[in-house]
Amino acid sequence: MPAETTARGYPLPHPNNLLSDDVHRLREAITRIDADITEAQQRHSDTSAFLTGALDGLAAEQAATEDYVHRLRLRALHGYDF
Repeated sequence: MPAETTARGYPLPHPNNLLSDDVHRLREAITRIDADITEAQQRHSDTSAFLTGALDGLAAEQAATEDYVHRLRLRALHGYDF
């Protein structure tokens, strides 16, 4: 007996049906696949924006830390007492 849905739950046409009998199943499957892809794209976009912000923040912190270390080295080079 053929499966009526895919593993993700999309409806499948029945091999014994005429296309006119299964056109609604095919439309539903395409609509649901499109919705799933749209949702996945939005999640990807949101994650990408979050990671970009996090990396920008880390880069700024690294630059500030490198600047601080550079100033400490200059002070040590010129004999400043800490």
